Amino acid sequence: MDKKYLLRIVGYIALALAAVILIVDIAYQLTGSMVNSVETLPVSLVQEDLSITADCYIVRDEVPVEHTSDGLLTHTVADGTRVSAGDKVAEVYGGDAGQSEQLEQLYHVTKRRQLLEEAFDKKGSYSSGAVDREITRLKSEIDAMMAEGKTTGLSALTDSLQVMLYIRELKVGNDLSSVREALEQEILQLQEAVGGALSSVESDRAGYYFSSCDGYESFLRLDDLATASADDLRALLNRETAPLETDATAGKIVTDYTWCAVTEIPVVSARQLSQGSTYSVSFSEDGNAQVQMHLDRMILDYGSESAIVIFSCEEMPQDFSYTRYQSVSIVWGVTGGYRIPVSALRNRNGITGVYVLRGSVVEFREVAPVVLSDGAVLVDSAATPTGEYPMLNYYDTVIVRGKELYVGKIVEQ
Repeated sequence: MDKKYLLRIVGYIALALAAVILIVDIAYQLTGSMVNSVETLPVSLVQEDLSITADCYIVRDEVPVEHTSDGLLTHTVADGTRVSAGDKVAEVYGGDAGQSEQLEQLYHVTKRRQLLEEAFDKKGSYSSGAVDREITRLKSEIDAMMAEGKTTGLSALTDSLQVMLYIRELKVGNDLSSVREALEQEILQLQEAVGGALSSVESDRAGYYFSSCDGYESFLRLDDLATASADDLRALLNRETAPLETDATAGKIVTDYTWCAVTEIPVVSARQLSQGSTYSVSFSEDGNAQVQMHLDRMILDYGSESAIVIFSCEEMPQDFSYTRYQSVSIVWGVTGGYRIPVSALRNRNGITGVYVLRGSVVEFREVAPVVLSDGAVLVDSAATPTGEYPMLNYYDTVIVRGKELYVGKIVEQ
């Protein structure tokens, strides 16, 4: 056999073996760089509110309805009802010492009925998720107040919690109509047992009746807000001002449909607002219902890190609770961008960004965060790169979960 021919065959075999070895080596390297799987999310363009969250103090022109009769007070009109001077707003029940237990029971049953009626009225204002979040928030606030030994406002918080618990029952499909009927029947029986009402309480003026008093009704009127100092308003916001006694009151009459919300926000946030403009404000105690409010006054004290901001509204939303202290969210603008989970954010060479998957290869994209909310971040879709990496764009697929990621790694989805 021709030796040259044999040498050529050996050469071909050697080349083939070298190629096989090279392929095996590459495959090994690729296999070693793989992870079992990654989770990805396509980039989507969204619009999101830019907002400021703060605590607020609600101010209205309110006059307590006084009564001096001994006995159990029960309300005869619903909160927010328009009344005239001389209209009956409550009844007082008496009884001897042996009926004290029945009177106490009548009080609690009547209160339960009022809270249940409030739940029926408000159930359409909340999503199921909003109900659960509000229950968690109220429980946390109640626990914090009890831990600090504070009692101001505690009764209102527990009432709000009971309303939310009723709403959750309604949201999951439990019909509480039978509970309502049972409470009505129990009230009638207890009223008969204690011998009927001893007297009635009448309003001494026209306005809107509300059954609760928290002791702050006489501290500020709407006209006072034009001249009140920042320190006085901060004292009310921080509950440093003790409320007045409310034992001799049977509710209150609101004499003006205009009402205001006083807030304290960081100066940097206040600079996003403009006095005289109208903003959408949502209130935590009222299902985060949004109300259009006018920014009447902004107090910026020299050297202070916070500003007092006063909003007004000339509408009385249906079923709005007007709880004195609430958490509010003020929407000051709208922005667009890409919404991505916070867990996807990474820092590479001092640049904030995310890993993306192109085919099966990991790459890095820079992002410019704009606003953070609900475990996600909105990033600017029109930002320009600040370093060596391109910006995230609409067609990218973001890796939201994966192990030991780095640029150039080969992964499986």
